[in-house]
Amino acid sequence: MHELFVASDCSKNIIRILFVDFSKAFDLIDHNILLNKFISNDVPEHVTVWSLDFLNDRKQFAKIGESVSSTTVFRAGTPQGTVSGSNSS
Repeated sequence: MHELFVASDCSKNIIRILFVDFSKAFDLIDHNILLNKFISNDVPEHVTVWSLDFLNDRKQFAKIGESVSSTTVFRAGTPQGTVSGSNSS
């Protein structure tokens, strides 16, 4: 933070910071709807590709003891165990 404040003292410097909180942003959204929202809001292509690549075709299964369920591909929502799939607020 100190370096940012020092750099901001010079009027010739431009500082860009992006803070993103994905904690509930994608819980139940269809990924196709999300893509259309990104496009309609002129989100840069590299951000759109990165976000959708993270969310698309995620595979999940359940394991209880030695029993393992079949693998399911999810096409909406967020993966368990990630910050974006967290249930905490």
